[in-house]
Order: sequence, then structure tokens, then C-alpha cells
Amino acid sequence: MKIIDSHIHLYDNHEISHSHLNSIDPLFSQILGDYASLPHRYLFEDYQSATNHFVSGIVWHEFVSDQPHDEIDWAAKHLAVIDKPYAMVAKIDFSDPSFDAELEFLSQYGRVTAIRQHMAYHPTDPLKRFTNESCHYDSQSWHKNLSKISNLSYKCGLEIFSSQLQDTIAVIKNHSNIQFTIALMGWPYSTDSECFTQWRRQLKELNALDNICLQFSALESIFGMDWNNLTVKPWIDAAITSVGIERCMFGSHSPICNLSSNFMQQLDSYEIILKGLSENEKNLFFYDVAKKWFQVK
Repeated sequence: MKIIDSHIHLYDNHEISHSHLNSIDPLFSQILGDYASLPHRYLFEDYQSATNHFVSGIVWHEFVSDQPHDEIDWAAKHLAVIDKPYAMVAKIDFSDPSFDAELEFLSQYGRVTAIRQHMAYHPTDPLKRFTNESCHYDSQSWHKNLSKISNLSYKCGLEIFSSQLQDTIAVIKNHSNIQFTIALMGWPYSTDSECFTQWRRQLKELNALDNICLQFSALESIFGMDWNNLTVKPWIDAAITSVGIERCMFGSHSPICNLSSNFMQQLDSYEIILKGLSENEKNLFFYDVAKKWFQVK
């Protein structure tokens, strides 16, 4: 089986600083618990070793560095010499007054095929908020900057909790010429039945839109470090049924996933959870969708 891992982090904190690796960050702690065992240096060779050279291609995501431009440049140079197809996802802020300059900077890097903004704002837990803004969508300048990528080839990720999904659906509808990555299956903010019902209804609304793709990654961030197949199967089944397997893709969230279930353990779980899918459907989930969506080459 061929695999493109649509969500991994490679970094070297000795070269490019990451505050959350240099000291314990309350947000990361609230989501991941004790993450002190995360390596301060995680290179492609480390990833290959952890995945038993099982992966055919990767999609690198920035890792919230203190030096975002240097991080992109470091990653571009590091990835340029690997022997696998790859694409890159860069962080951006559509409310940034220097947005145009950020786009100009990213235009230097042809393998940056997607951009994303960290907008997750938990409805009840202040420690699970990646931003001080409960909603960026009320800003005209935010929408104006988002519109600027409509003539570019970037996919757009708006990383949100499911409590923000309804407003995000409206944004996706209003920007129908932009293709949006829905990370972490729409990141359910809770695993209770009320959240499940609301989340599933919203995913069915996404099904009517032709400019979205659903990314299955960071299960440990959604369901906790002790997640198991019985816990996650109803959510994965509902997500696939709601938007269609042709718009779903696998991501391991390495190396963060290793705090819970490593890459090979994840594959074993997915094999059990997805055993009802055909080989063609599994190829879509593990390879074809990500390859096309992120232009992995």
C-alpha cells in the first residue's frame, strides 16, 4: 500500500527556535499533556526510521517556530535533498497588516502549496485557544486578504474547533474559488454525544461544497493520549460517510503522535477501522487524495 502522510513536522530546535520546545507551553500542555519527551530535533531520517521507510511522500507543516521565515527556509533546504516526493504548508495570518509581504516571501518556495492560519478557539477552555480572537470572520480586511489567494494555487487551511465550524462553512461558501483543508476532521471540541451530533450535522453541510477536503490527523489531540479503536471508529466512520472517501486523507501528525500511538500503531488501527473499505477506497484515503490536493511531487 502506498502512503502519503499529509501532516508531519520536521524541525531542528538547535537551528530554528521553538518556544514550546524550550519551555513548557500551557496551550500545548492542555492539549497534549506532558509533552516533554518530544525530541528537540526531528529530521527526515528520524521520520523514515520511525515509519520503517513505509511512506511514499510527505506533506511538511510548520511547527509554530519563533522564526517563521527561517523555519520555511530551513525546511525547504532540508526537504530538497530527501528521496521522497513532498509538499509544504506554511503558517500565515490573514489579519496581518504585512500580509502582502508574507505572500511575496512564500512565493520564493515552489513546494509551498498550502497555507494555514491557527484559529482554534475553544468555547469553554481558555487554555485551548490558539488566538485571542473568538472570530476573525467579522473583519473586512481578513476577508480581503483571504480573497487575494483566489488567483494563486495555495490550498487554505483554517485550523478551528468544531464550535467554529458553522461560521467557517459560511466563509467557505463565500470564497468558493478557494479550496479549503479542514484539519483534524473539523477538530471536535468535545467527545460527548452533543458535540458528536452537532459536528456530524456540520460535516454533512460540508458535503454540499466542492471546495473542501477533510484531513484525518492528530487523533491524540482530539481524543486524548489513550484513544483506542472503539473510541475513534464512530467519528472516523461518520466523517467519511458525511463528505465521501474521495475527499478524505490520512496524516500521522508525527512526531507528536508518538506521545500516544506511533505511526505503525496508527496504521494498524486504521486497518481495523477501515476494513470495510475497498482497496481503491483505501488508496484514496492513504495516497491519492493527498497527492492531488497538496500537489505532492
